[in-house]
Amino acid sequence: MAKHGYEIAITKSGLCESDAFSEEKRLIAELRDKGVVLTNLTDGGDGPSGFVFSEEQNKKNSDSRKAFFATEVGKQHIEKMNRARLSDPEVMKLAIERRSATMRTSEYRSKRRAIAQEIANRPGVKERLKASSKAYHSTPEARALNSARAIKHFESQEARDKSASSHGTKPFVCLQTGAIYRNMSAAAKEFGINVGHLHQVLSGKGKSAKGLTFKYINNVLETQAIDG
Repeated sequence: MAKHGYEIAITKSGLCESDAFSEEKRLIAELRDKGVVLTNLTDGGDGPSGFVFSEEQNKKNSDSRKAFFATEVGKQHIEKMNRARLSDPEVMKLAIERRSATMRTSEYRSKRRAIAQEIANRPGVKERLKASSKAYHSTPEARALNSARAIKHFESQEARDKSASSHGTKPFVCLQTGAIYRNMSAAAKEFGINVGHLHQVLSGKGKSAKGLTFKYINNVLETQAIDG
């Protein structure tokens, strides 16, 4: 009503529901007889508690709301209502918890991956992303930040072993000590040798590193035999 310039006025108060509807019907009929333009779509008295709209009316109401919220005024109204609602700390906390729970579901992740893939496949997108990434990572600040993150991430032996495993690095054994390793950096640090030199020995390009020889373990049984 406010949208179309109408005003709301309370003519009577303190009535029970049935009396209020009777008064509504009487007043609507009286005003219509006088030629007053009303926003009421019926003769009144048809909105009691528990009233159920028909499917046809529900569809009309839904279409009307969708049409309104698609307008600029409707969008601003939604934004205003959401800001007011989320100003409550408890409501904000609940909204964050629900959003976080949704983002952890496999359905949500699959949907986001599909959207990201669709965007990446658009003409020119990959080229723009590559150029943007290259420009960013070429700066000294970005290189320093990436280096600091990598060092922090691989501080623990567990993280180094996990990385080696995820990249398909095979375990190997020092033939002199019988110790098994799954990370070249850890073995090189323990023996005080260069990682590159150790890699050459394992790949067959070098015979030994500081008198030590190493060999890849090719299967589980071999690993268990050496561990035993």
